[in-house]
Amino acid sequence: MILPNRNIAYISAEFSIENLPTYAGGLGILAGDILYTANDLKFPLYGVTFVNKKGYARYKIVKKELVEETEEYDPIEFFNKLDILLSINLKNINIYFTVWEYPLEYSKLFLIDTDIPENPPEFRKLTNRLYVDDSAEERLLKDILLGLGALKIFETLNIEINKYHINESHGGFLAIELLKRYQNIDLVKGKVVFTTHSPIAGHEIFDYDLVEKYYDVPSYIKTISPDKLNLTKALLKLSSYSNAVSWKHKKVSEKMLSENLDYITNGVYHKRWVNKKLAELYDIYIPKWRENPANFIYASNIKLEKFAEIKSILKNDLIDYINANAYLNKSFDENRIIISVRRRFTEYKRFHMILWR
Repeated sequence: MILPNRNIAYISAEFSIENLPTYAGGLGILAGDILYTANDLKFPLYGVTFVNKKGYARYKIVKKELVEETEEYDPIEFFNKLDILLSINLKNINIYFTVWEYPLEYSKLFLIDTDIPENPPEFRKLTNRLYVDDSAEERLLKDILLGLGALKIFETLNIEINKYHINESHGGFLAIELLKRYQNIDLVKGKVVFTTHSPIAGHEIFDYDLVEKYYDVPSYIKTISPDKLNLTKALLKLSSYSNAVSWKHKKVSEKMLSENLDYITNGVYHKRWVNKKLAELYDIYIPKWRENPANFIYASNIKLEKFAEIKSILKNDLIDYINANAYLNKSFDENRIIISVRRRFTEYKRFHMILWR
């Protein structure tokens, strides 16, 4: 059922769609899953992100050296290019951008692209790589572009947004810009909700001298974040609702941020995470599991030997992949215990924990 007059904007620096390198980790996975789920529910969700046509980072080991590569793709193969040229107008500069659209039946994703002739080289690269910045100034301009660019897209396309859901503080300038326009904190709160996803990354902090080189910050923001512009602190004060993504994360974040938070445990869009062989098994034993994931309560109907057979096949597929691509002596076998971790490789993710006894 379509809910009328409830257009939701979902603002995130990354979205995982079509197996494209437009995401770095869990934030993008969740954003993509929410977009697909909203579409299935016939809910008008409008995502905004960057096109990230050179991806995040991909690593290879070459002669015992770690080599970083870009993951490039051509957006014209996956998205529709809208016939619009937009800009955000900052102090003494304009940043121009075009917009790509990833259309689903009920939901849409808009992808901002600054790699156009109207921009100088330093602005053309803003939307090419995810989280790869040459300076704090470049990172700041990306954040301003995400927030103000989203507003410009909706205004240009005449999409009336009822709620802006900002994920991590990268999109925080959207809420600050609403405050500048409305001059009313309660009106802004009525429009904005905020999700913080990590106690470590995602909390954008900038020197005011740098920010005000490009953008005038309202005095209210300086009272709640006096030393530097902390976009997480700003969003917590400009949102009617703020949440963490697990109970433990809520407790850690409340202690860290000195704010009360709700929590919503992350979920997944089940249809894109089920292996085809398992899907065939579910088709036999779990009625309409694609349409209603609650039907997994019938999983106990699956005969254990059938499930074990499929699991063994999939485990051996993984082992073949490991031996072909990663394991140096090619001797990984099914009798070894496999501890599988699927996370972005960065220090704060603490991969060393799997080696602890």
